[in-house]
Amino acid sequence: MNRLDEELENTEEDLAAAEERAAEARRDLEERASRVYKSGNVAFIDVLVGVDDFSEFATRLDLWLKLLAAERAEFEAVWEARDELEAQKSELEARREWRADVVEQALADKERAENAEAEARAYLNSLNGELRATIEAEQARRAEEALAAAEAAAAEAAEPVEPAPVAEPETVQVARIVPAASRADLRAEREAAEQRAAERAEQRAAAEAAARKAERRAEQAEQRAAEREAAEQAAAERRAARQAAEEWRAEAEAARRAAEEAAVEQAAAERAAELAARREAAEQAAAEQAAAEQAAAEQAAAEQEAVEPAPQPEPVPAAPAPSTGGGSCGDTFGGVQPHVAEVGCLIRAQFGIQTIYGYRVGEPGDHGKGLALDVMVYSDAALGDQVAEYVLTNQAEFGVSYVIWQHRIDFGSGWQYMEDRGSPTANHMDHPHISFY
Repeated sequence: MNRLDEELENTEEDLAAAEERAAEARRDLEERASRVYKSGNVAFIDVLVGVDDFSEFATRLDLWLKLLAAERAEFEAVWEARDELEAQKSELEARREWRADVVEQALADKERAENAEAEARAYLNSLNGELRATIEAEQARRAEEALAAAEAAAAEAAEPVEPAPVAEPETVQVARIVPAASRADLRAEREAAEQRAAERAEQRAAAEAAARKAERRAEQAEQRAAEREAAEQAAAERRAARQAAEEWRAEAEAARRAAEEAAVEQAAAERAAELAARREAAEQAAAEQAAAEQAAAEQAAAEQEAVEPAPQPEPVPAAPAPSTGGGSCGDTFGGVQPHVAEVGCLIRAQFGIQTIYGYRVGEPGDHGKGLALDVMVYSDAALGDQVAEYVLTNQAEFGVSYVIWQHRIDFGSGWQYMEDRGSPTANHMDHPHISFY
């Protein structure tokens, strides 16, 4: 902490010195700019032209260059002082942040040390209490043994001996009336007690070492747990990011497919509008031709009527009512339009294909309008080629707007490749798709 404070103080002094140098350089520039402004701007050409000989010209040119170099050096000094000031500010802020982190870490270490010290103190107190109780019990036992030995020795010597008071059974008082053998036993017992105390001290030291070791292991375990938790969190974030990326890719793929289908439908609508315009023009031309032929026939009939009586016209049979429901084979293919069902029956009769899908509930495209068929040929590519060629050859008669087969689309003017939709069925590799007007 003291070293960090000293480094911060030195850095602040350097920062103050850099600020002073920058301020001084800025004042010099401002003063020079003020003098130039007050004295007026002297052009470089005026200084060089107003000379009488080449020597004076060279002297003025050299002086002018030196002035320019001095001005540039001072300008660069200002910029260097500014850069140095910013660098020292950044360093000071970084050192302050580092000091704050060090202080926080030191406080945390201090708190852990205090907790460990309190635990060790409590453990030592418990050990000291147990040791004191053991020592007191041992002293009481030895005092009782010494008293009994003194009484026995007094009885044998028939000499009156004042017994030691029971309230003060100290070893020093009893030792005056204890024989040499008893003192040896007491020394042996004292040595044994001291050895047991040493053993207990060693046990206490071992317990303290074990406690410190356990504390270090706990800290290492906490650190490893924190690292493992951070790694698991990073892995979870990576999994979430991958899942989000997959969802975005799926959304982008769905949007792309929707856009492709919209483009296909738009192209089909444009093709349908073009064919409808052609059909309308053909019908109009046919109507005009029929009107012309009828006018010619009426004129011829009028000319002949002038010679012969007009024959009675034969009754014209009524046109049959349009077919509704399924095709000629009786299959509606899920409920498609009648002319679509008729083409499905023709394909079934021509190629013997039984699996043909048509109407789909809730689909916004041609299948949902009853204006599309999916002729399933599965792995028989040659059969699919024959079906596509048969439908495109009779496109105008069948009222077909476009055909999709094997990753391609044909509006009647040639095959065009489409984008990949992700699966063989979506790319129409196992069935030709036929859309109608």
